Amino acid sequence: MKLQQYNERHCYVNFVDDNPFLFIEAAGVTEPDPRYRISYTRKMSMTILEYVQTGVGYVQYGGKIYRLSAGDFCIMRAGIDNFCYYSDKDTPYRKLWFSGCGKFMDSILDLYDIPVDVTIINAPSVEPRFKRIIDELYRFGFIEQNIVSYLSELFWQLKRSEIVRPKPDPAAQIHAYIDFRYSKIDDLSDIAGLFRITERQLTRIFTEVYGITPWAYVIDCRLRAAAGMLVSTEMKISEISGACGYKSVWHFDREFAKKFGCSPSEYRKSHKPELQNNSDGTCFRR
Repeated sequence: MKLQQYNERHCYVNFVDDNPFLFIEAAGVTEPDPRYRISYTRKMSMTILEYVQTGVGYVQYGGKIYRLSAGDFCIMRAGIDNFCYYSDKDTPYRKLWFSGCGKFMDSILDLYDIPVDVTIINAPSVEPRFKRIIDELYRFGFIEQNIVSYLSELFWQLKRSEIVRPKPDPAAQIHAYIDFRYSKIDDLSDIAGLFRITERQLTRIFTEVYGITPWAYVIDCRLRAAAGMLVSTEMKISEISGACGYKSVWHFDREFAKKFGCSPSEYRKSHKPELQNNSDGTCFRR
């Protein structure tokens, strides 16, 4: 078990795929972390199974974004590519997961009609069985007889839950688009046009889920990014303003002060560690 770059407990079960019947590569517990994001560009050789215990996360695949929340069981089958999964920034999820492949894995997925890409199943009842698999892998490693038995029980329980093809969550798609494009968005028409809805529909869909208008969220993303740059970089305030999507430094200053209660320069001065000199002439941060 080891701590990864994210807030995640992760153990490698097997390093060599030498079992054509059932191979479990790794298992883990992902703790809530708003930075958590895993991307794949090549075809995935393993099937990933995840169970969300708390919070919210997303799977982005095939040009669509799917929302996961507590009680959701997600299966991403081997062979898919160009996809990613990540935590919600405001309510990051806690999830259990493991990855594997082999004839048994393929057969049980086919037996229960699990599609060949991404499937999301709301099945809170499987949590004890999923936890038992993770506990077994952590405590004893891969004992084929046990894992085969536990997987069989897990999928039998899934059969009793409603298996549905995931439907895109428009609010989540809009949210994710703003997260990555906030500095390039000029007004709501940019977003509404992309999603082929009116600005009024856009505002209603987003606000119903997140309790904030989409434009207010654009501004929030810009200002939070700017605050980070003020502390972590030596960029000029005018450069930060432009990088975050503002065409007017005056407008940036006004909105920043409204959110943080001080000007950008005052924020930098109060939050950025000061440089002090050591006796040898080098500098350190206080």
